[in-house]
Amino acid sequence: MFPFTISSLLTKKEYTKAYIAAIYRKPLTLVITGACLLVAISDLLQYCGIPLLGTYRPDLTNTLLVAFALVALPLSSWMRASRYYDAQKKIQQVINYQFTDEGLTISGDKFTDQYTWQELHKIRVYIGFVYIYPVQGMGYVIPQKTFTTEQVAAIQQKMKR
Repeated sequence: MFPFTISSLLTKKEYTKAYIAAIYRKPLTLVITGACLLVAISDLLQYCGIPLLGTYRPDLTNTLLVAFALVALPLSSWMRASRYYDAQKKIQQVINYQFTDEGLTISGDKFTDQYTWQELHKIRVYIGFVYIYPVQGMGYVIPQKTFTTEQVAAIQQKMKR
């Protein structure tokens, strides 16, 4: 299967979608969102006269805080991703990813990075994107549609070793 090269130009919309998907994959984000949804549903049912949590009495402040949390988290994530995309010219160019038996070479107009398979921190496939993390906390995002199924399987197999 190796070697093969993928070229990708990540749009602002794709980057924002990948960023939010990565945020909502984290357990803490899911717990906070789930708790806020539970409280919001409970408040709504309580206002309709159907007690869900026994003697719990919702007030307007609680409801507004929960609504704010359910709107603020995705909105702030979207705004942060948009600002980051606009500020980082490196991700606004065509990036070439050359996968070989030895590792991965990532290159753009003004940079070239080389990694062996052992040096890569992790590679994840999630919600239509392939995330390549050379180090923890820093990664490259490639739309999964630029890969064939066999290529994704070969990359994942290399990372298992």
